[in-house]
Amino acid sequence: MKIEKNVSSITLIGFLKSVVNCCAQ
Repeated sequence: MKIEKNVSSITLIGFLKSVVNCCAQ
């Protein structure tokens, strides 16, 4: 359960970072 939550968090953070990078450009 903890591992799944961590993976979800990493995926969510990565997604947010991608969106921020797109907006920054």
